[in-house]
Amino acid sequence: MYIVRELEILIIFLVIFSFTSCSWFLDDHRYDYLKEEQTG
Repeated sequence: MYIVRELEILIIFLVIFSFTSCSWFLDDHRYDYLKEEQTG
């Protein structure tokens, strides 16, 4: 049963990693958008 538990931990880690990377990407995009709005 150890394999199942490790698989769950791996899936949770991947979900958290993908969520954080996605939110970071959106924040980066929003920053570029605001910068363009100020200069334009």
